[in-house]
Amino acid sequence: MFLLGISALRSKVVISFFLIILVFLVGYIIVGSQYNEQKTDLLAKLTSKIRLIDIQLHFGQNGREKWRLDALKVDDWGKEQLLDQVKFKYLTQDNQTINIISPKATIKNNSDQIFLYPKVKILSNNLRSGCNELVFDRTKNTLWLKGGFFLHDKLIQIKAQQAQLDLEKNIFSAQGQVRCVIYYKGENKNENYY
Repeated sequence: MFLLGISALRSKVVISFFLIILVFLVGYIIVGSQYNEQKTDLLAKLTSKIRLIDIQLHFGQNGREKWRLDALKVDDWGKEQLLDQVKFKYLTQDNQTINIISPKATIKNNSDQIFLYPKVKILSNNLRSGCNELVFDRTKNTLWLKGGFFLHDKLIQIKAQQAQLDLEKNIFSAQGQVRCVIYYKGENKNENYY
């Protein structure tokens, strides 16, 4: 009888032990699946917006850098790349540097164009220029300046609704309410022509 009591007690302990393990396993599965769902949701939220710092794009030809774009951060790498605090540098055929500074830029995937905006500043030698939006076509090496273009130099001032600069051919054109003032200093130092 004593043996039967120990044997029955053992079987109750073993069954109780298995029931406890089963309860823990069921609890672990339930809590673990909720944790995995939370982990998956968190991972989806984190990867939906990727943020990179210090972006640099370069393009060179025949052993020399033709243009370079630097940005402090990229907010999104979906169908387009959104850049902040953009510095763009273009080296012309005659080794003149055109520096463009813009608060923001967009590069659309599978596109040859870079969109810089708003309040774009363009600096080259003594020229100071700007516009609201600038589009750089990487294949045509052309700048389209839109939204109130202006250019200031010691000798010239130009204002227009938009302008275009072919960087390869060094051809400039302006359209839309173009206003141009050319300063010319005559032979007499006090004589100015406008």
